[in-house]
Amino acid sequence: MSKTAKFSIFTVIVILIAILAYLYASPYLALKNMKTAAQQNDLETINQYIDYPSVRQSLKEQLNAYMLKELRQESDNEFAKFGTMLASSMTDSLLDAVITPSGVGLMLQGKNLNPSHMPLQTTTTSHSDAVEKDKEKVEYKMYYSSFNRFVINIKNTERHDQRVQVIMLRDGLNWQIKQLIIPIDHY
Repeated sequence: MSKTAKFSIFTVIVILIAILAYLYASPYLALKNMKTAAQQNDLETINQYIDYPSVRQSLKEQLNAYMLKELRQESDNEFAKFGTMLASSMTDSLLDAVITPSGVGLMLQGKNLNPSHMPLQTTTTSHSDAVEKDKEKVEYKMYYSSFNRFVINIKNTERHDQRVQVIMLRDGLNWQIKQLIIPIDHY
């Protein structure tokens, strides 16, 4: 076998290994980019990684299931039934208000959607100090559930009931958040 043929085979093998390594690492890189964008309040970058209609639909299904459960528990209370049905009709507007780049950014940082966590323009603490403090409180566990599906479990270590599961699906060479699973009774 000639040196040129050996070099060509070696080059093809190196390229294949590089492609496979990128395919494996790509959701981790996407998460790193999203976390950095969330910490820097870079909403444009966060938008690239989120399929908003899909995320809203997944949360709408979770909210409706939770409200149906509550409705069944309050089967003898007509006022509670009415309140649950009214809340169900407001689900879309609630999700439009919550599922925004900043809302998803807060969830990616392990925070709940509480106004006290919204970034303020006139804080006395620097943003980087707040980010460093929050890093210690958030735990990320990531894994592939299939070749095209990546799961991220985000847990606030100070509040064990505060957690989010992010489902990302491969879209070509990129990844997008398609589903958020949250413990609705804690938000």
